[in-house]
Amino acid sequence: MWKALSQPAKIIIPLFIGLCFPWMSRASFMVRWLLVVMLLNACLGIKFSGLKIRLYHWYLLAANLAIGVLAWLLACWFCGGNTEVAKAVFFTAISPTATAAPVVIAFLGGNVATVLMGFLISDLGISLFLIGLLPLVTGQLKWEFVNEVFLNIAFVMALPVFLSRVLLHFWPWLADFAKYKIAPHALWAWSIMLLILGGMARKTFDEQEISAVTILLQIGCATLAVCILNFFAGWLIGPRRCKLESSQLLGQKNTSFTIYLAITFASPVAALGPLFYILWHNSWNAIQMFQFEKRRQSKAARFISARARDTHTEAKHITP
Repeated sequence: MWKALSQPAKIIIPLFIGLCFPWMSRASFMVRWLLVVMLLNACLGIKFSGLKIRLYHWYLLAANLAIGVLAWLLACWFCGGNTEVAKAVFFTAISPTATAAPVVIAFLGGNVATVLMGFLISDLGISLFLIGLLPLVTGQLKWEFVNEVFLNIAFVMALPVFLSRVLLHFWPWLADFAKYKIAPHALWAWSIMLLILGGMARKTFDEQEISAVTILLQIGCATLAVCILNFFAGWLIGPRRCKLESSQLLGQKNTSFTIYLAITFASPVAALGPLFYILWHNSWNAIQMFQFEKRRQSKAARFISARARDTHTEAKHITP
């Protein structure tokens, strides 16, 4: 039982520690590097010749865009013109697939290659559509963010892919080394990242003079609803053999990307939406890991028990 809890604990505990210590946000420069390290480790174990675009990848992209726009419109209507809450909901719902999604799927025993392909399509597609959507939501158009979006995607996505191909070209044995030696400990990089993001969230809360608790409740409840909708819609859209992967692609969000966009082009209050979502989707990931680890241990116990029975039966047959 304790071993099954160890994986989700590496997610929940660092996040809450970070929320207690806002000075952790000083290490925010490490977030992108940690994402690169995690994705590089995942890429080392993938044969890119096997990456294929599936029809449901496009369905997931369309669903991401639709949920983002509809959630924003509904928030504008329900919140009585409170544009800050509506913006917080928009930046949460429109977030593309998280860079760490392939890493999480690897821990859950899913198909990493299909999630990586979905991640590429999601981040590129959402980034392109945001060029037209951001002026509608913020009421302003600043083309400077286009270059920042490109640099962000190139850094956290193209760099690990390029490095993995170069490293495997010269040292092919790194594929097995990453899979069997590094992968079991890769979650620690994610734990450190969550520790920093928790500190960033706490700092943002401390810096905001929000007297109305109802605003926080509205943002928290709305983003929780968006989180549940995303994971459920992804599960419905995905084909039978890729339910887990599709759910993860739509549910696990690149909140660090939209937090940056919200702070840069809207307001820190709007950034509270993606910050809440960090708690929601990581809590669900923790539950998933607990369930997976529990099933794995149960399966291993049954296998050992079956082997013991077989050995005992063979011994009885051999005994004269």
